Amino acid sequence: MRYLQVHEGEYVTIEVVDQALQIVRTDEELQNQLAIAHQVMVDNHEVLKRLADS
Repeated sequence: MRYLQVHEGEYVTIEVVDQALQIVRTDEELQNQLAIAHQVMVDNHEVLKRLADS
C-alpha cells in the first residue's frame, strides 16, 4: 500500500487522496451544472419578460 505524508508524522493512503480528489471534482461538476441551470433560468425569465412586454 502506498502512503502520502500530509503533515509531519501524518500519512494517508493514496486511495484516500484519490477519493478526496474525486469528491472535489464531483463538487466542481455540480457547481458548474448549478451555474448553467441558473443562467438558463435567468435567460428564460428575460424571454418571458420580453414576451409579456410585447
